[in-house]
Amino acid sequence: MIPAFPVYLFDLDGTLLDSAHDICGTVQQVLSETDEKPDVSHEFLKGYIGRHLIDLFAELFPHYSPERIDRMIQDYRTIYIGRGHTQTALYPGVAEALAKLGGRKATATTKGTPTTRAVLSSSVSSSISITSKARTASPANQRRTCYWPLSRACRERHQNA
Repeated sequence: MIPAFPVYLFDLDGTLLDSAHDICGTVQQVLSETDEKPDVSHEFLKGYIGRHLIDLFAELFPHYSPERIDRMIQDYRTIYIGRGHTQTALYPGVAEALAKLGGRKATATTKGTPTTRAVLSSSVSSSISITSKARTASPANQRRTCYWPLSRACRERHQNA
């Protein structure tokens, strides 16, 4: 039995959602548009799910400039949204488990808020809210992510304890 908490924070890809086909398919499409056209397997790409695209693209293309990697990330985002998440689905039992939990449910993900909303609206009921993220303007810059609703809930719980 899961203990009762006021807030539950979930990762999306690989935790709530089986999104590997959409993510890996989109990455393979972006890679096919490069000069090198690296032949990377679905299994290799699955190892990067949950990490930022900078990690993958920088490993495959260490000679690319940050600006070129930024463009690849933008291409990924455009293609990913365009796919409509048709190959993304909740893992079996997730909807039932979430329905049994009380409290607020939120996500922690490297996806931007618009993309997260799109994926959730096509895969999950509205019982999960989306955390807002503070991040730098350029994907190639180092990121610092702050999950405001979670930190606020933790502060409130600490103050009321």
